[in-house]
Amino acid sequence: MKLDRPIISVLMPVYNGDRFLVKAVNSILNQTFNNFEFIIINDGSTDNSLTILKSFNDKRINIINNTENKGITFALNKGLKSAKGKYIARQDQDDISDPNRFLLQIEYLEKHNIDLVDTNFIFIDENDHYIQDYEKRYFKPDETLSHLFFYEMVHSSIMCKKSLFNKYSIQYRERPTEDYDLFIRLAKAGMRAGRLDRQLIKQRKHSNSMCGSNWESIKNDIDLMRIELVKDLDIEPTEHEKKIHIAFVEQNLSILGQYKFQEVLGWANKIIKANVIKKTYKNKYFKEQLYQRLIRVIKGKKNKSLSILFELKNSAKLYDKSISFRELIYIYRSTTYN
Repeated sequence: MKLDRPIISVLMPVYNGDRFLVKAVNSILNQTFNNFEFIIINDGSTDNSLTILKSFNDKRINIINNTENKGITFALNKGLKSAKGKYIARQDQDDISDPNRFLLQIEYLEKHNIDLVDTNFIFIDENDHYIQDYEKRYFKPDETLSHLFFYEMVHSSIMCKKSLFNKYSIQYRERPTEDYDLFIRLAKAGMRAGRLDRQLIKQRKHSNSMCGSNWESIKNDIDLMRIELVKDLDIEPTEHEKKIHIAFVEQNLSILGQYKFQEVLGWANKIIKANVIKKTYKNKYFKEQLYQRLIRVIKGKKNKSLSILFELKNSAKLYDKSISFRELIYIYRSTTYN
């Protein structure tokens, strides 16, 4: 194995992560595919993180030590600059990777001829106990930007071609959701991505996680980017429409319940029509995602009226759907709550 020219460069920023660090590091060192360099950026930790990292005796580990905390964006870009591998993989300081993760991701990238792949995962708690599965989501490589209109990608699970960053002259930007921003810019530049439907990451939920401690600013940043994706359809949404859109994309039924179904349907129809003209997003995927959300909004209403069902039926052609009366009755009788 030539460590000067590894196949994969694994990037893991660390900031005060000593509690779960050993398990995270070992999950990478124990990969069945072992031709990689493990670039760990200690970002000014004030706990025992650096001591723990130095205790590992493995030539694949390259510790970059920032004497002060510069933030995850700075750390990731510093890691990218140092990376020698053909592929870039991400690992979070408190997560656990399946031993076959790298092997399966490389096989997937090469078999499907794509630029980036993320994976499915499960949530675990502070004691490694299972909490829940992550919702399965499917999209085709040419639907990557369309997928990002509705969902984020699992940053901590990605593997991608390093050439992506050079080809498009793109790196991480300083903002609360640096990963979502990166993926959107790469997708707009032409990146083709995929989802490996295997639970190859155990993502840890705990109060001190980087995401959990900064959730409000992260959420606001995601909302801003979702509105920018709407503006790419040459729509300048009102403040009222922005609120509907965010709740609609997130499928937040408790918020959507505050609006009349006609408002939600009108908004969905508006962006469908704009996309038919603009062709920014893949029509089939785009229409299906919006239609699924409309059905869920109706099912989430405790007191349904027949009129909203007929309004949906009248708009069905916009979504390439034909709704029978039997289907209307089924929707009317169905109930979904958040």
